[in-house]
Amino acid sequence: MTLLRRFVFLKNLQQELSERIKEPSIPHSQREEICKYLRKIDMEIKKHSIDRKQ
Repeated sequence: MTLLRRFVFLKNLQQELSERIKEPSIPHSQREEICKYLRKIDMEIKKHSIDRKQ
């Protein structure tokens, strides 16, 4: 997967998870897991942004 494709995939995943976490039917434990993955995705996106600037 190219870096651009990975970046787009991560952005889409981030958006989808952000929407899903707003659903009231999601149990608290799942929300915590989703938040954990969102933080990891955010770090990957930031890492990609830094790499592109160099």
